[in-house]
Amino acid sequence: MKIGDPLPPLDGPGVTWLNNGSVAGKPADGVVTLAHFFSVSCELCKTQLPDLLKLRDRFKQGVRLIGVHMPRYPEDVDLPRVKAVVEEYGLTHPVAVDDEHTITDRFGNEFVPAYYTFDRKGALVHKKAGETALEYVGQAIERALKS
Repeated sequence: MKIGDPLPPLDGPGVTWLNNGSVAGKPADGVVTLAHFFSVSCELCKTQLPDLLKLRDRFKQGVRLIGVHMPRYPEDVDLPRVKAVVEEYGLTHPVAVDDEHTITDRFGNEFVPAYYTFDRKGALVHKKAGETALEYVGQAIERALKS
């Protein structure tokens, strides 16, 4: 994805939703959307989850957080294991378990952790992946909320 691209559909084959149910097909509805890609086999992803949850709590109003579990290895396609990590880390937002990389491919995402910030109109305004990615997400959300 490139800056300005619209939020892609969040549904399709191989997608199972956890927590608050599917957000598939729901428009941005005037809120900023943060899509967070992670994998249960990624230790860096787990290390960043507490800080991600602090961001979630900081921007409770006006921001929709969506998790996308992107399996990297065959053993990652284990729904009970994904559910256990979601519960252990307190991920209460909607989480798409993307076993067939349906959503992942629409984003063109190759890395975890990865963060995609969409403005109130549903246009991509920021994307970042890797070890320092989360450091920039709060600023991107603040800018998107002001636009």
